[in-house]
Amino acid sequence: NARAVVFTNARCLADPATTERLLAHQCLREVQVPIYGTESIHESLTTRLGSYAQTLGGLSRLLKGKFDRTEMVLKYLLCRENLSCAKEAILCAFKHAGLPNRLVLSSLIMSCRAQANAKRIVFPLRDAQRAIADVLTLAASEGVAVILDRLPACVIGRDNHLLYERIAYYEPPV
Repeated sequence: NARAVVFTNARCLADPATTERLLAHQCLREVQVPIYGTESIHESLTTRLGSYAQTLGGLSRLLKGKFDRTEMVLKYLLCRENLSCAKEAILCAFKHAGLPNRLVLSSLIMSCRAQANAKRIVFPLRDAQRAIADVLTLAASEGVAVILDRLPACVIGRDNHLLYERIAYYEPPV
């Protein structure tokens, strides 16, 4: 009983037929859609004009689809440019597309191509703590579980017990 996880920018899913074909697969466990910030930041990082609207359009179609056995996950990829607007960007995605089953906060992965842009990936710990605290509070108010992925536990902050109570821990299936 293998179950698949699809990681997609969702741009092609603005087409209803494509979305229906994707959701029709019995083995589909989860669809993860990343956003990189507000429209200008998202498009700066993807280098594709119009990608923000297309991604939110595809995510919206996914969230409005019939997916009894498939979880929809919004993945916010943190980097230096989008820390300060994380709450705003996620709130905009929630309002435009709807509420996902889970929200994943993850650090932007440094691929071989991106190593030249390492300054984007390394961000100040205090800024990350504030951004994550704001996002966790927002997600809790909407009833959306949050997963921290590829982020050190210290970004939660030592003194913020409320945050520890709001984090969902995800164990991949064996």
